Amino acid sequence: MKTQCKHGHDLVSSNVIFLKDGRRQCRLCRINRCATWRRDHKEQHNMLRKKWVSRNPEKQADMRLKSVFGISLEEYSRRATIQNDCCMICGEKEISGIRLSVDHDHETEQLRDLLCRKCNSGLGQFRDRIDLLLKAIEYLRRWKVSKGK
Repeated sequence: MKTQCKHGHDLVSSNVIFLKDGRRQCRLCRINRCATWRRDHKEQHNMLRKKWVSRNPEKQADMRLKSVFGISLEEYSRRATIQNDCCMICGEKEISGIRLSVDHDHETEQLRDLLCRKCNSGLGQFRDRIDLLLKAIEYLRRWKVSKGK
């Protein structure tokens, strides 16, 4: 049995894909071949990708959540159910078809709660800095008092 593919990659178990017909394929060669095809056929790849995403929105959401936050769609749904599909800060639901955002600490990558886009963006604009948020609260209080409200 061959120990290397035709491009010199070692055919060890972690580097071999078994096809449905029983043949072996070098994982590295397949990755390179796919990357080359995507680069050479950008428009066709984008069209096929958009079609796949429109047919598989749940799989797309699951893949994105796993790659960005390390959680599955199932875990996300569990968290959303616990929060009654409402933002943890303002208590409002997102408009139909939009998922709550997964809030996380950018330094530690620790996941926090699910927030609406407005609250999540607000925290991001203040760079998760409590001192800036406290200054903003004081600012609003000062103006609320001075306006007689």
